Amino acid sequence: MVKIKPFRTDAYQKVTGNAKFTADFYMPGMLYAKILWPKYPAAKIIKIDTAEAETLPGVERIITRKDITGPNKAAVFEPYDRPVLVGEGEEAKFLGDALAIVVAETEEIAYQALDFIKVEYLPLPSVNSFEEAQQTKEPCSTYEIKKGDVEEGFSKADLILEEEYTFPMVEHAPIEPEAGHSFIDGQGVINVCFGSQNLGRHHRMICKSLGLPFQKVRLYSPYVGGGFGGKHCISVQIHLTLAAHVVKKPVKLVWTREESFIAGSKRHDLRIKLKIGLSKEGKLLAVDGQYKSAAGPYLGYSERTVYTAVRYLCGPYWTDHLRGRGEIYHTTNNEAGAFRGFGSTESTFAMETLLNRAARKLNISPQEIRRVNYMKKDEIERQYEGNIWKMTSDRVTVEEALENAIRMAGPKPQPGKHKKVGRGIAVAMPMFGIGDTPGYRGTGADMTMYLDGSVNVRVGFAEIGQGITGVITRLTSQILNIDEEKVSIIYCDSHTTPKAGSLGDSQATFNCGNAVISAAGKLKERLEDTVKEMLKTDEKVEFRNLKFYMRDKECVKFEDFMDYCYYEGKNLTVTGWYEGPDSVDKHGVTYMASVVDVEVDEDTGETKVLNVFTAHDIGKVIHEKSAIGQMIGGTVMSLGTMLYEEFLMKDGKPVTRSFVEYVIPTAQDIPEKNEIEFIECPSSFGPMGGKGIGEHALYAPAPAFANAIMDAVGVAVNRIPLTPERLLKAMKKI
Repeated sequence: MVKIKPFRTDAYQKVTGNAKFTADFYMPGMLYAKILWPKYPAAKIIKIDTAEAETLPGVERIITRKDITGPNKAAVFEPYDRPVLVGEGEEAKFLGDALAIVVAETEEIAYQALDFIKVEYLPLPSVNSFEEAQQTKEPCSTYEIKKGDVEEGFSKADLILEEEYTFPMVEHAPIEPEAGHSFIDGQGVINVCFGSQNLGRHHRMICKSLGLPFQKVRLYSPYVGGGFGGKHCISVQIHLTLAAHVVKKPVKLVWTREESFIAGSKRHDLRIKLKIGLSKEGKLLAVDGQYKSAAGPYLGYSERTVYTAVRYLCGPYWTDHLRGRGEIYHTTNNEAGAFRGFGSTESTFAMETLLNRAARKLNISPQEIRRVNYMKKDEIERQYEGNIWKMTSDRVTVEEALENAIRMAGPKPQPGKHKKVGRGIAVAMPMFGIGDTPGYRGTGADMTMYLDGSVNVRVGFAEIGQGITGVITRLTSQILNIDEEKVSIIYCDSHTTPKAGSLGDSQATFNCGNAVISAAGKLKERLEDTVKEMLKTDEKVEFRNLKFYMRDKECVKFEDFMDYCYYEGKNLTVTGWYEGPDSVDKHGVTYMASVVDVEVDEDTGETKVLNVFTAHDIGKVIHEKSAIGQMIGGTVMSLGTMLYEEFLMKDGKPVTRSFVEYVIPTAQDIPEKNEIEFIECPSSFGPMGGKGIGEHALYAPAPAFANAIMDAVGVAVNRIPLTPERLLKAMKKI
């Protein structure tokens, strides 16, 4: 009987505090780096004088643009448009544009030296929002989709509703800020340890921007203390590479939380203007969505976010007529980066809340108006031109998910004194990467069995808290029929682990899981073929639980087999590989639903989330504890963006610079019940039938919360977060 571990392999280390994250490593002779950030959000750099700072005792080197021999242009995606360091005669375009790197014997000395660097600026006008950008600029990027004729659809509608939604910038707030260290080994390779969600693209970007050979730059990630999309973008990794390259000594760079707030990427400032036309029966006849987003001065993840938001315009609903257009405008604010569910969660919020209002207008139940609009199985891949969705299971489970969530919720709670309770529902069709995205296509898993029957798996994804550890261990154990304690994992290393895509898009379990299954299957076959060679037989041999069977009888001792492999030099290392089922850019889809109960104090405007019940089709539960953790934690994160979180800027400078000003949920804000139930409708392509899950918890709870507010006090939520002041204004109490 195969032993299954009660907890993930990394659980003990993390719970006890023994796990090492990127800021926890030290080396003999290690130096410390700090970044000189610009004084103004937009300025031409006339002169950078480092002479006085260089004379301070303990300062090893001050690195400027002059030390970069490569193109000095970086980004996650091409075209590379962001400077590594801004030099004299060049423009700093936001407060996160680095001007210089101080490398010193201690962090305190490096801090001190920053004050002695003299910079002469020519301040330039800042552009602080897309409203300002619209007045003087054309959009830097646009994206559009069309189907049918929306004007014809609206002309036939019995009800037309239109609303504008405002989604502010949001801070990722991982427990571990951006951090890392770098050093040069005996072969002249620059080793850079940092938290990455996008190792392959980071490696490509660093080598190209600094003009360094790929084999001379090794990137790797140990455990990563959270990311939520924030560690896709540029932070410490490129400056650590440059610092080690220049000073030839170990260097450590850890951003303070304030630096993370000021220079780190944020969720997009996104505005959606949604218009829907419906028949009196509630059928969607036309959908028109206009999206506008404020990028930072560089494209970052803006194109991908707006592109995704527009493509997700209708969610799980069919309409014959739709139009969506996205526009992106450059500003001098923070770079707009990836954030859990980038773009599609905002589209879900807009559609689910506006559809709910339509149900009230038409006197149809919220459940019924959704039922009459669900896409059928054969419609999923015909919703948009270009066939962008992939139906990976044999049935549509959205209605089942909603029914399950409603059943879980039971009766609506009773309100407290002078308070009102509302209940809201929402459904969603979360997407997940299936290995077809250009630039991310192809995921590998290397697997080696050692002489004692233990197995090491090497994958290019990082363990960022999402639970890929449990998935890899469980799949390897099941395919090879060995105990889970026999499996160890090496993650995310550009020089020792195979290619992997982005750690985002809810794709790690799907793509990495399939690669692991491929590798485990090959290893099992290799073992069985080698035993047949050893025994000089053509009869079928089966390997399970470290034993070999022929005709259901053990045919060779495992120790004898491993001695044979050792002396005969047999290769017990294999490579598994997975590419998506299609050659074009498609995403798989699945379904979920949430029911949320809220209590509203009409006198103070305060809201309390009482309960959240979510049902989610994840295909097949592979590692249940990890999956539950993803959903429960993601639900709290979603509610945080609804109630508290808003990254504010003024004149190109952050107003929220720490967790004193930026509020995130605490233990006191967690709902009394936050329950999840999984539906198992296996995917045709997923590992053991599994589907994506990572970002999905943010899809349905947020609009269900907004619909609960509508149910409680009759107020439509179109701007988040819903602060007490905003709610009181909406209720016309102030």
